[in-house]
Amino acid sequence: MKLHSVFFNLLFAAVQVVSAQDLQYAQPLQDVYTLAGTYAELRPNHFHGGWDFRTHGQENKPVYAVAKGYVARVVISPTGYGKMAMINHPDGTTTIYGHLNGFVGRLDSAVKAEQYKQRRFEVVAEFRPDEFPVVPGQQFAISGNTGGSAGPHLHFEIRRTSDLLMLNPFLHNDIFGIVDTKKPTIYGVKIYGATEAGAVDGKAEKKYLCNAGKNTTLRHGQIIPAWGKITFAVKASDAMDGTYFNYGVRKLWLDAEGKNISEIHIDSFPFEQKRAVNSLIDFAQRAVSREYYVKFSKEPGNPLQQHVATVNNAVLCIDTEGKEYPVTIRVQDDFGNADTFSFVIKGKPMPLPAADTAVTKMLRQGQDNIFSNEHLLLHFSKDALYTDVPLHYSTDTTARNYLSPVHEFGTDLVPIHTEVDYAVKVEQDTLQNKRQYVLARVNKRNMVTGVVQKARYFNGYMAGTTNYLSRLAVFQDKDAPTIKPLNITKLKANPVLSFRIRDNLAGIKSYDGYIDGEWHPFEFDAKTARLHMDLRRTGIEKGTTHTVKIVVTDGCENTATHEVQIYY
Repeated sequence: MKLHSVFFNLLFAAVQVVSAQDLQYAQPLQDVYTLAGTYAELRPNHFHGGWDFRTHGQENKPVYAVAKGYVARVVISPTGYGKMAMINHPDGTTTIYGHLNGFVGRLDSAVKAEQYKQRRFEVVAEFRPDEFPVVPGQQFAISGNTGGSAGPHLHFEIRRTSDLLMLNPFLHNDIFGIVDTKKPTIYGVKIYGATEAGAVDGKAEKKYLCNAGKNTTLRHGQIIPAWGKITFAVKASDAMDGTYFNYGVRKLWLDAEGKNISEIHIDSFPFEQKRAVNSLIDFAQRAVSREYYVKFSKEPGNPLQQHVATVNNAVLCIDTEGKEYPVTIRVQDDFGNADTFSFVIKGKPMPLPAADTAVTKMLRQGQDNIFSNEHLLLHFSKDALYTDVPLHYSTDTTARNYLSPVHEFGTDLVPIHTEVDYAVKVEQDTLQNKRQYVLARVNKRNMVTGVVQKARYFNGYMAGTTNYLSRLAVFQDKDAPTIKPLNITKLKANPVLSFRIRDNLAGIKSYDGYIDGEWHPFEFDAKTARLHMDLRRTGIEKGTTHTVKIVVTDGCENTATHEVQIYY
């Protein structure tokens, strides 16, 4: 399994030069030596960009700058990174600290001032190099659980400043001190027959479970019958000392007949291409079962360079009856711990899957594709698809309450890299307020499961862009959001005023909170739908009654207002 890719060696050396110059590094948290997440783990629509330092269920731990530099940007959002800071360093790298609860000192005051200036909780604040310089080990923030975090931790990243190339924090593990002696485990193998040219055990594809106890369907050395051209994918996860978490693996090898035919090394990736994780994995399998199977063959439209040494695109040709083709898969973590799994493919002639004859239009990768009729228009740019995709178009006019037919494309399990332009005709264009139209995502039972956020009414059509082409239909949203008080009494003991705000369809677009007529930056946590404000940060007078007004608007401009008297 010796690494033999000159390209990979040069790339990794370049990353080291850029990110590991003579900077004095410090730990971002005190006495934290275990992780909840590792670099380049496979996540929905993206790679995990860094390390998640565990804070053992606690929030408000001091967060320190890891190296000399300056706070270049602070981003406040109810989703994603939550409260996040970016520190630029003189070696051309940027470190990122996410899911923070807040900042300290002058930085906290500057962020708060920007919120009041913009009259928004969600802000992006940019700073000059001389405004907030930092040295290694200097506290500038406190840890938390904001944004899309599933629990308290510090999300930490290193990027190349010039192009935001995502780098591996393991480069500085001599300072961070993470210890790992546990090896990864291979849990599953998938084998695919090439379209109309291969089959495995009589099927177009088969999934085998390894190391799954009584559910195991593939064991070391087992023989699998196949014929024609076949490819492979693997499911694996890693473990670490001192935790019960599971992690991803970044290095994978595929050997066939004693020769290496594919290597995958996810050692850096461009931030703007992180969605290409959908091409690296079996996207349909992920959508159906939430399992991540990494494919050893590379799709032609995959822009990443993670396949660094692939022979014949990892396609194995089984063309001799009775011949055995030994296959070995190996996975490895950053610390050199590895797992291998071996089995045998045996040549056995069998019927190959029939061609798909019900295709409305074949969408070709690498070129612009347009599909249109009197009801809709779709445009796929040349970079939208990873491979050729059959479009199976149909409509369902039996569903009630929709203002158009339900449009079916047969592409729910197809990943899209860059957004598709669309226009869907509003067949029953009767609403006086055109902003109340939405383009709904509809499941097989014709129930609304969500909306396309970028859809807007234009000249009788709902138009916009999307990177997920599900079943679609025009619907209406006339309902305002709801506002429910959570904590508006006993504020002396718990001075955090809070409300729950929700919307049934279009989603919350904006929210504003006023105390005695003055706007204040109420914080919104999207995962809990909680809008809150620590009254100690408002400067309002204590021991008196105040009027609080909350105004919430959804994506269709439906607005709700809630006014209440509080005593603080």
